[in-house]
Amino acid sequence: SERNKILHKGNKYRLGQKQTEVTKEKIRKKLFQRAKTFKDTSIEIKIHDCLNKLGILYQKHTVIENFVICDIFIEPNTVIFVDGCYFHACPICYPDRTKLNSTQNKQIIRDTLVNQFFSNLDKYKIFRFWEHEINKNEMLEKIRNYIKNEVII
Repeated sequence: SERNKILHKGNKYRLGQKQTEVTKEKIRKKLFQRAKTFKDTSIEIKIHDCLNKLGILYQKHTVIENFVICDIFIEPNTVIFVDGCYFHACPICYPDRTKLNSTQNKQIIRDTLVNQFFSNLDKYKIFRFWEHEINKNEMLEKIRNYIKNEVII
């Protein structure tokens, strides 16, 4: 199909292809190493501040199911992704999808795969917050309420 052609064209991660157990283990090890080196972005710090004020304990840059690194994880099952509008190509800030660069297009594919992965798992509550939402002061209150209603404090 056309979608598979897009996914596999120049696909250095071989997304959607079967991989050996040895290869999977190498990918997992690299993923865990990468998780330790992330630097918090300004919008992640705003979410951290919000969670700290609410007294909610969380982990940063956590590997989930040996597949993806989330920005914030709250025990037992809340996963938060904090997406920058430029890098993740926010549909509100970047409505003309024909003008996206290759990095943005790759990130859209990656985000779609992550969303599909979590849609098959019922055990996690997934939240995605866009940079433009976080930077609006009134949105921070909504995020507080949203997280507070979903998390046992």
